[in-house]
Amino acid sequence: MTVATRNQLFFGWSAGDSYLNFGPGFAGEANQNGIQLTYGFNTSTPTTFSYNVGRFGAGFLRSPSLSTTVRLTRRGTLTLQAFKNDQTMDNGGRNIQWLERASIGYQAGPGESYAVGWRRIIGTGPTFFGRSQFVNATNLSFAF
Repeated sequence: MTVATRNQLFFGWSAGDSYLNFGPGFAGEANQNGIQLTYGFNTSTPTTFSYNVGRFGAGFLRSPSLSTTVRLTRRGTLTLQAFKNDQTMDNGGRNIQWLERASIGYQAGPGESYAVGWRRIIGTGPTFFGRSQFVNATNLSFAF
């Protein structure tokens, strides 16, 4: 269900449920229920908060995220994003992983734009079957 207003507000609610069966010992439920709130919907500078929660394999997964884009110049924008996966396992364990991103974009003309981005993933991601591994990775990207 979604609601978009004339003053650039957007509210969304979603629900879903799946059951995966890959054979003996490899089956489980995956569902996700979430909300999303955006200001600046359908503009070049939105700010969005979302929160999803549900069963994921042998645990319970919570995933909040925040994203915002701000205008730096008439043709330039800065985007900042943070996503978190927080899985509480049935056996008492916990997997937490962050994805952080930042980018700068510049529209030089009608058919030309430039962008540079930075991304970091750190932590132990959610797992459906078995164990998850700790990741600490960073990369840069460039676009023309």
